[in-house]
Amino acid sequence: MADGPCDRRCSSPRRSATSSIGCVARTRPQRSSSGCPPRGTEYVSVQPATSGTPALDQNIALPDAWWSELKSALGTLATVPTDRESVRQNWVDRNFRRSLGMDPVLIRETTTGHADLHWANLTRAPLVILDWENWGRLPVGYDLGLLHAYSLAVPATAARIRREFAHVLDTDAGRIGELVALAQLLQACSRGVHPTFAPLIARWAQELTHTPVPPALTGPEAFVTQPTAAPSLLGVFAHPDDESLLAGGVLAQHAAGGARTAVVTATWTAGSHRAAELADALNVLCVGAPRLLGYADARNPASAPDGAVRLVDAPLDEAVGRLVAHIREVRPDIVVGHDALGQLTGHPDHRRAHQITLLAVEAAGLPHLYPDAGEPWQPTALYAATHSESGVGRLGPLLQSVGKTLLTVPDAYVTTTVDVSPWAAVKMAAILAHRSEAARERPLPGLLARLPEAERDEIIRTESFTRLTPGPAPGHPHRLVA
Repeated sequence: MADGPCDRRCSSPRRSATSSIGCVARTRPQRSSSGCPPRGTEYVSVQPATSGTPALDQNIALPDAWWSELKSALGTLATVPTDRESVRQNWVDRNFRRSLGMDPVLIRETTTGHADLHWANLTRAPLVILDWENWGRLPVGYDLGLLHAYSLAVPATAARIRREFAHVLDTDAGRIGELVALAQLLQACSRGVHPTFAPLIARWAQELTHTPVPPALTGPEAFVTQPTAAPSLLGVFAHPDDESLLAGGVLAQHAAGGARTAVVTATWTAGSHRAAELADALNVLCVGAPRLLGYADARNPASAPDGAVRLVDAPLDEAVGRLVAHIREVRPDIVVGHDALGQLTGHPDHRRAHQITLLAVEAAGLPHLYPDAGEPWQPTALYAATHSESGVGRLGPLLQSVGKTLLTVPDAYVTTTVDVSPWAAVKMAAILAHRSEAARERPLPGLLARLPEAERDEIIRTESFTRLTPGPAPGHPHRLVA
């Protein structure tokens, strides 16, 4: 037994000891009645790719060689003959409708596989696949469907899996295997396993099947897209990552409730790298494609490779008109944006976005203003994301630790505080999708990425807002009243 932390690894049933699986060539694992490790089992002092959890919650850098080794390892495993059955057709017949809300599929092609392929069973360097107790025959695409599902919170890694293994996952047999894997994961979610990732798994299953997942399998009904009266929501923010940091929870909440949900971003144009990261983040939140106003960041010329004017320098009427067009197209019940302070740091783009949003929300309902921007539409409510003096919590010292300012509003200014704990994992995944910011030391995504999970969740699980109702409001018909 190796010294230090170790994981039990049952050696794979292989033909060759030189495969990149990294396990010795022995017979399949067997139980031992002596209390000693079973035959074919060894202890290895190699750390898993994650901190012991099956699902990824942050991006990990894996070289091209690692992916090649994994592909080779699974290819070698697929050639091993065995009578062991890891996944049976009768389980599919009994559970598919309860798990996925659709008729059972017929498993047409099987292969030899691991049956529990997730990030706690994979090491980085060298690649070792751990825990072989469930290996056997299973549907083609099952292992890869599991690994992809456990990667959904990190879009870049999920996309890499689909790209590397498209020759399996994009086949008819591979799609069937992936659905079986998702059905088993959703069954586990119904028992309280992976509660924070249940919404991601459910949404991906629905995207593949176009069938609503039974809500009982994923906890709160709001996790799953069902017919609902949830109000439609449009977020308007200055920069890529503002949407995830300030309102990622409520955006995910409304999207999961079936509401029409979208985000407009004022700076960083389509040709910039952060616009691509924004698309990944919005995909995690399930709020559609980016809607860009097309201006440059006040502090970063790289935000507009096309040479666009800075948001703070843009003609006010022009910027308002661009936003009015999005409001009239989306037709939201609620608009959410920045507060007058420009959030805690008082960024000039945040303040300018707040001013533009106030004007555009009112103008969108007036037919004589911006007549070429679409049919008039008056949102019912406007909310400004904000932070109160007593509610800033751990976030304040975190920002001050890197020399940032701290601008808060009086507690009475906060009208709405939303507990977004059920969507905290989705929100954090969206934040981390802004990879260039998460990799830096001073931006908030990077600060959050380096925090222990418990501290991070405490910061992101609550979102505060001030309601700024637009349009005519009730009052006295013959005199001004306060």
